[in-house]
Amino acid sequence: MIDVIVPVYDGLEETKRCIESVLDNRNGTAFNLLVIDDCSPNPPIKAYLQELSAKGLIELLVNEANKGFVGTVNRGMALHPECDVVLLNSDTQVANDWLDRIMVHASIDPKIATITPFSNNAEICSFPRYCQPNPLFDGKSVAEVDAVFASLPVRQIDVPTGVGFCMYIRRAALSEVGLFDEGTFGRGYGEENDFCMRAAAKGWRNVTCSNVFVFHDGGVSFSTEKAERVQHAMAVLDKKYPSYHRQVHEHLQRDPERPFRTLAQLEFMRQSPRRKYLFIVHRLGGGVIKHLQELAEHVGPEVDFLFLKPGDGSQVELGSHYGPYHWSLFFDIRTEYHDLLDLLRSLAVERAHVHHVMGVPDGVLALLPELGIPYDVTLHDYYFVNANPTLTNREGIFAEEKSSRDALCAEAYPLPDNIPVADWRLKYGELMQRAERVFAPTRRCRDVYLEYFPSLAVRVAYHPEWEQSYPYATPRIPRITASDKLRVLVVGALSREKGADVLERTATYRDPLNRLEYHLLGYAYRPLAPEVIQHGPYDDRRLDSLIAELQPHLLWFPAQWHETYCYALSAALRSGLPILASDLGAFPERLEGRPLSFIKPWLSTPIEWHDSLLQIRDWLVAHQDHVISPADWQQVSMEDYGFLYSRDYVAKASEHRLPEGGLPDVEQVALWCCPHKGGVQKLSVREKLLFVLIRLRELPGVHRILRLVPFELQRKIKRRFSHRPIHDIVNEQQCS
Repeated sequence: MIDVIVPVYDGLEETKRCIESVLDNRNGTAFNLLVIDDCSPNPPIKAYLQELSAKGLIELLVNEANKGFVGTVNRGMALHPECDVVLLNSDTQVANDWLDRIMVHASIDPKIATITPFSNNAEICSFPRYCQPNPLFDGKSVAEVDAVFASLPVRQIDVPTGVGFCMYIRRAALSEVGLFDEGTFGRGYGEENDFCMRAAAKGWRNVTCSNVFVFHDGGVSFSTEKAERVQHAMAVLDKKYPSYHRQVHEHLQRDPERPFRTLAQLEFMRQSPRRKYLFIVHRLGGGVIKHLQELAEHVGPEVDFLFLKPGDGSQVELGSHYGPYHWSLFFDIRTEYHDLLDLLRSLAVERAHVHHVMGVPDGVLALLPELGIPYDVTLHDYYFVNANPTLTNREGIFAEEKSSRDALCAEAYPLPDNIPVADWRLKYGELMQRAERVFAPTRRCRDVYLEYFPSLAVRVAYHPEWEQSYPYATPRIPRITASDKLRVLVVGALSREKGADVLERTATYRDPLNRLEYHLLGYAYRPLAPEVIQHGPYDDRRLDSLIAELQPHLLWFPAQWHETYCYALSAALRSGLPILASDLGAFPERLEGRPLSFIKPWLSTPIEWHDSLLQIRDWLVAHQDHVISPADWQQVSMEDYGFLYSRDYVAKASEHRLPEGGLPDVEQVALWCCPHKGGVQKLSVREKLLFVLIRLRELPGVHRILRLVPFELQRKIKRRFSHRPIHDIVNEQQCS
């Protein structure tokens, strides 16, 4: 007989859900449902428990005074000294034959003291994201999630501590180790950690079981007191067990639960009725990755998305971090190509979307014909033209003359393996020709490609952000007086191509009346002069609010290359503020017909940019009372637009592709979970050193010295540390 002990204090609906789930899910294991009313202040709870007790459905104990969690469960564990116990929080929910499966694990090794199942909210046992609360996976019921876990292989994962939301405890371990330490841990939190450490010291095992899932709300138990209790518990554990936090840290680093979380998600993906699309992409982050996330969110109800991108050496990373999924696997494309191919077939991938191939091994593109699936291509930049994504020369300036463009671009981005540019275009021209659809985010991007690939069928498709933001805000004139400086804001991670040098040279041009003030929200590829007020990296999710907080009068885009779309411009359009931009690439097209939008030749001198800013300032001051009507900007209607991702992206196939073969076993998944080198987009040692150098260069003395070092040398040094963009390295370090 097992005692399933549920301490109850408050939360009527949660308590009903918990108790009824235990009673409704019949198990072969005999159990006694022992519910302890810890002097609940909630009369309906008391009445509900008394009713269940009267019907003989539960054994009910009532505390005359509130004892707290530790005292309450100790009373329950001491009641029947011959029984093993399962502690179950009142805000949990169990399903199916949960108890039978736990007891199978208990029977495998008599030295197992505690068993904890997986849950949506259980620290090291959390699913799908580790050590954080999660909603129930993909909107499924507890029974549906648990059913997938029930299909996983039966394994025990040794852990430094169990988690008390749902924890089996063997009676023999209780007898030897003793009850929870009520004197030290008071009303609760940390008591199960202490018990597990005491048990381990006596040779007992604490394990997570691989094939049981229990829902945990986590919002009822200790909700208002948790922070204080956690702080107290951690201090106590540190003092009693100096190795405790080291053991936990080492466990977190190894993450032995990861293969099971991954395998469960692979099974969910196999069972999902949604179509399966594969993104092929570089590893450099930036706007391409933003577009992928945005696209996945935009059509998520219809499609499950995976990504495939290069890792270190010949390694590639396959994963899904979209919607409910959060997993990655690593394959050596030379030796594990067929394993990767088999997994994609078993997941029934039916379409691919090539977003970028920089650094992508040829073996990845070979998967497309082997899978026999159609694919799309999006032209995010001009890499397919000559391996130079921006078509800029070694100074980061657009190579305007087509006749000399390839030679100038090669100085900045040499063609890989010295391949002739004609062969390069032949290779990727064929890739694009075989695509079912080729997307360009603007007409100008399409037109550049047609200069080189005249027979290519390219459809213009503004990024999903345009559909989500439609219509953009009606422009408005910001408040500015004749005595105010014009606050000019530049947004983004500024390379030379995006106009960092133009910004600095313009900001340092002296205006005798001091009428202009320059701000950079983001950072530049090198430290800029103090005349530019820099606000540092930002979270894309906060960009709109940050622009509003800075209250600029004008947003400026001094780009020196043909931007194909520009997400920062989208934020500027959402703000409704005046915009000044170069006459290159996406800017004239996306600002066409918009009031308060000023287009200026991209090769303008700092003096010319400066004079234009003053003219805009004077115009804004003079037109403070002017109100712009929505009718003054005739934005293209959604109905008239040729292609919408929400309407046209998901191909209308007659039937879904069916999975081929089964999933790999958990041991194989465990091997693929960890890259042989590097990590899942975590900073390498070299990148951490690079981050330190980036910070050092901002010091005034270092800043002045670095201005004397040729940019080409700076870039060569940077690339020895990492080929990833500086803004990705800075952002990841800031968030770590």
